Amino acid sequence: MKEKKLDLFLNKFKRKIVIWDLFGGGCNSLSRWIIKDNLEKYFVVYTFDVVETHKESFRGQLDVSFQHYINQDLSIDNIVEVMKRYPKPDIILSSTLCQSFSNVLSMVGGGTCFWKQEIRKDKNSKLIERSIEEFEKLKHGFTRKLNAEKQLFVKRLGEKCAINSVKLIKYFKPKFWYIENPASSLLFQFLKVNMKLKGYLNVACFGAYNFPQNKSGGFYSNVKIDLSTNKREPTYETQWEDITKKEYEDWIKHVEEFKKIGSSGDKRVVRFKNGKYQRRWYVDKGYKIGDKGHCSLKKTCMTLGKLTKNKFQLKSEAFSVKQLGEANETSHIPSGVIKSIIFRFIDLWNKELYETRNRKVYCWNTRSSSKWRKKSWRNIYIRNIKNIRNYRIKTTFSQFKTRSKTL
Repeated sequence: MKEKKLDLFLNKFKRKIVIWDLFGGGCNSLSRWIIKDNLEKYFVVYTFDVVETHKESFRGQLDVSFQHYINQDLSIDNIVEVMKRYPKPDIILSSTLCQSFSNVLSMVGGGTCFWKQEIRKDKNSKLIERSIEEFEKLKHGFTRKLNAEKQLFVKRLGEKCAINSVKLIKYFKPKFWYIENPASSLLFQFLKVNMKLKGYLNVACFGAYNFPQNKSGGFYSNVKIDLSTNKREPTYETQWEDITKKEYEDWIKHVEEFKKIGSSGDKRVVRFKNGKYQRRWYVDKGYKIGDKGHCSLKKTCMTLGKLTKNKFQLKSEAFSVKQLGEANETSHIPSGVIKSIIFRFIDLWNKELYETRNRKVYCWNTRSSSKWRKKSWRNIYIRNIKNIRNYRIKTTFSQFKTRSKTL
């Protein structure tokens, strides 16, 4: 059924659908879906990214004929001029950098390391840059050991990539587009308020599409898309590890200190029960604390820490001094999500083509005839002014006449 809809499109335009996949080289989510569903004959994909190619993993180029991988820095100033050399896109998909907009790097009082709302907690206010002095004052927990200059660079890089995504959409005017980020990202506020890009925020729960984690993705698009937000059954369970009294007291003290400056902490991470001090872990079902085999996509590693040499390390210690990678498995968009989005675009496109094809107008050919006569869209395509510049157009049920514009 889906292939039939694509065949209708191909029969009309006699060419493949051109898709620009911006920042897509890290995981190749789009191309992997096309391969999975055997739809190679319908698409030409231009993937723009700076990720090195590794054909045997999610990171980098795939060895397929329909995909053209272009190693291109998308943060440059003259991005529009550079991209003019490639075929005009029918669809633009942008998975722009999320680090600088991510709420994972949240600060006391809201915002990210170097983004904050002009009016606090107002989603309709502009996002503005935070000063280094303010960052040093407010950073805590996960952001406590991050380097200010590095984070400021990441913020400005992410901002530039987001701006360039909007520039390409506005200049090349694809039929459909989306800009993707985690659902809680401040990017969507930046696009709507700062960039004044009109669109709809469509949210999907990746767990509903066989992703190992109930991660929510946001797709800011020029059309509304019906995506599933149902959560999958948890693949993890809660287990408790014995700790020392000092570790227990340090955590409680840690939570109390953050409450004084307006931040939050969860005392439920630790407990004292049956004469034992314990710390909570989320562990994959079928495993015990300390077992090998944990996947980086599972709840354990994504929230509290990671397993290294049979020992857990807290995320605040293990990850606080390095940047989070953009091109890793957790950035992968499930094939089911991509499929739902692309076929929503195709359905809308086919519907518009059908309505246009069956629409008829009454016209007056000023060169040859003085009589009103009915002509089909094949002779007069009303959207193409070049084909009707010698006609006066009249609506079906009105006597109003007007001379059409000439180019």
